[in-house]
Amino acid sequence: MREQANETGFGSLYYTDCVPGQGLQGGAGFQFQAASPGLPPEAMPIVQRTALYEPPASWMQGRRPPSDYPLSLAHTGDGLFVTATGRYLGQEANGTREGNQFTHALVTKDVAAYGLLRPAQLWAAPCWATGPAPGTELEVLREYPAPGPLDIETVRERVRDTTGGQERLIALLSAIQHLEDPERRRGVVLVSADPERAACWIAAATLLLPQPRALRAGFKIFVADAQYGQHDIVALHPEWAGRWADTGPGSGLAVFDLDRGRHSEVEPTEAARFWVPRFLAADVFDVVDAVELASQFARARPGGAEQVVEPTAADRSVAVIVAVGERLRTPGQLERVAHWLLTAPEQAIGIARDAALEAVLAASPPAPVLRTLADAAGSGGWSAAASIRDGLLTAEIGEALDAADGVAATRASRELGSLPPRSDGDDPEPARSRVEAALRTARPDHVPALLTVAHRHGLHPSPARFPEAADRFASWWVDHTGSTAVAELDPRTWQVAPEVLDWIRDVLQHRIRGAQRAGAVRAVRAYWWELLLTEQWDLGDPLDAVVIGAAYEHLPPPERRTLIRNVQFAAFAARSEGVPPATRAWHTLFTFCAPDVLNARYFLVELVAQDLPVSPEVWNRLGDVVADERTLNEGNLYLAAHLLGKGVALPPMLADAQASDAAIHRVDRELRSTKPRTTADVLATDLNGASRELLDIRADRLANALLEAPHDTAVAVLQACSPPVATRLLHALAARWPRDLDRGVDPVADRAVALVFLMLDPVPGGRQVRFTELAERLEALVRPASEQARRRVNQSYRGGLPPAWWDWIAHIESGRLTKWLKSEDRPRLGLRQRSKADQEEDRPPSKKAAESAGPSGKRGE
Repeated sequence: MREQANETGFGSLYYTDCVPGQGLQGGAGFQFQAASPGLPPEAMPIVQRTALYEPPASWMQGRRPPSDYPLSLAHTGDGLFVTATGRYLGQEANGTREGNQFTHALVTKDVAAYGLLRPAQLWAAPCWATGPAPGTELEVLREYPAPGPLDIETVRERVRDTTGGQERLIALLSAIQHLEDPERRRGVVLVSADPERAACWIAAATLLLPQPRALRAGFKIFVADAQYGQHDIVALHPEWAGRWADTGPGSGLAVFDLDRGRHSEVEPTEAARFWVPRFLAADVFDVVDAVELASQFARARPGGAEQVVEPTAADRSVAVIVAVGERLRTPGQLERVAHWLLTAPEQAIGIARDAALEAVLAASPPAPVLRTLADAAGSGGWSAAASIRDGLLTAEIGEALDAADGVAATRASRELGSLPPRSDGDDPEPARSRVEAALRTARPDHVPALLTVAHRHGLHPSPARFPEAADRFASWWVDHTGSTAVAELDPRTWQVAPEVLDWIRDVLQHRIRGAQRAGAVRAVRAYWWELLLTEQWDLGDPLDAVVIGAAYEHLPPPERRTLIRNVQFAAFAARSEGVPPATRAWHTLFTFCAPDVLNARYFLVELVAQDLPVSPEVWNRLGDVVADERTLNEGNLYLAAHLLGKGVALPPMLADAQASDAAIHRVDRELRSTKPRTTADVLATDLNGASRELLDIRADRLANALLEAPHDTAVAVLQACSPPVATRLLHALAARWPRDLDRGVDPVADRAVALVFLMLDPVPGGRQVRFTELAERLEALVRPASEQARRRVNQSYRGGLPPAWWDWIAHIESGRLTKWLKSEDRPRLGLRQRSKADQEEDRPPSKKAAESAGPSGKRGE
């Protein structure tokens, strides 16, 4: 037989006991008696293995008449769909033994060949043959087969008329659905003396499965011996069932005794709970269509076409809306369908969007559902987006007005974020009017929630249309400034932010000028200063003055400096009569918090930089700032220098330091001068007279001056300094060193390396002090440096460094430097501790050191 799959319709096979020449094999015995052309080669083995009639041995031994034997119906759907019916014939065709039977099987690979039928509905269908064919070739069944007595309405009525029918069908459908779940699957057993009853219940359950899944559900009515059954669902006659009829929990099966009206306990599925009540109550054809539609939605999801994807609760809800016309009643249904509209595949949306959207809107959905619909409409570009958005605005206004806690409602609305901009043709005026109408009658604590809703929808309500509500709200907000919850309100998230702050200003200005001033000032200092702070002030306005003083009290240092500069600008720009601008700026800024030295210094720096007059009162206030200073810093030194000659008394510590600081400034100027007029010894004397505290403050500045000075001048000054002063300045110079001499070119860093080396290594006529730590740091810097970097350092010194530079490099490269440093008879590399004798002016090196020096003045090894 040639292979030709039946792409449409069914092929047929007859199986029975044949006389010679009657069957396809030609000989006598059980065989396929006839077949339609084009059947695939696997058809006969599958039919023979799964679909043949099974007469019970006990009945055959008892010689029961053939009329007592029930008909059979079997189905398998493993790649090839086979549905077969059989009957018992009695004696064999070639003898007198019992056991002859006749089976007629329909075979197809085409799912659509079944039409709207489920295989169990083919019980006693008119398409079945009752005996062998006259020949061996059968026709192909091209039309959809008609059902037998189990049409869809009859199946529904029989289940509905059965006591406990709904619960039984939920359990049976759930058990069949569990067959797809390895953790919950149990073989399904139906027990009944009536095969039609078993077929009816299988038909009812499989009608509530999508067709591909229903055709995979293999079953057989009846099975003579259940332990050898190959189907997931088997039906047993009570006389053959034995232990398989046990509906208790210990059988490991899902057993349904249809005759006695009892069944095993089965965990119901959500799908079964959903479909069965509708199957029994609604239009049965519409419900079956809905089952198929829900499955179609599931298959449209990514991967749904390649693997089994179960419909979701939302898929089912939308399917009954479209196919059954069901209305939505519960919030859960509304939310599910709205979320489905947002997330469903485009193919599914194309089928069901309009019907699902209409069903949701008809149920007067709450705001959360409308928010989901708005997201879906916006992302999908729906024509209904504008009407959905209008409905959402109405719902969110209602949410704000109904909230028990207006601040919590504000927070919730703010967290939702803004909606996409309205389309160009969408007139915002009706929506804005709705918000304004709600604001006119709103409680004060509801106003911020309504304003947040307006901002979310891109609406700008006009305060002129709700002035009384605005005033009530502003007063309420100021009264509740201390409340933690109210403090989180942020008008910057509202479209009317400037207007809202104007309402607040009006309330606060009125209170600051009246009997409620103290409370209003506390409110501004605690909260309002940040929202009311701008860069345009009227320093004559008492509210602005309080805001500025509170801002200085709270702002971090960098922002304080910006505030000082802006307030000074405003004070001098106003040029008010009576109070000098500097005095007005000082009192405004430092109303609640006196400046520290650094901010007082910055206040003065800005005035000096712009050549603005400093009032006598400000000079006195600056003197107050430094009056209690006990330690030196750049700020109080700067102030002390400018307070001199202003009639302000300086504390002794600062007066003494200022005189010494003036000397350091002279040294700084001389070192940077192209024509210095002071000798190195005099400059060193000024430096030696500075306190250690002052020297620490000015060390970096002096290091910069030493690097700008000619090397000879810098070396001369350093050599003339006392060891502590020289040490501090050398450390400041070493701070200019890079981490790596080869990483970039920095002439200043090169000069710093050269200058420190000149102080660490003996040079003709120089003095030395011990400073091993700096020597080690210098070695660590220079040892890995390239020849180019070393030459760069050498050339940074006018005329080049002394030969000792290259001698020292040779020692660190040869590894002999450590030995040299430990030698007792060699001058140590580094600034060495001078002895009392060495402290005498211009004393030459010791004899031992002179003897160890080479002809060029280099140290010997």
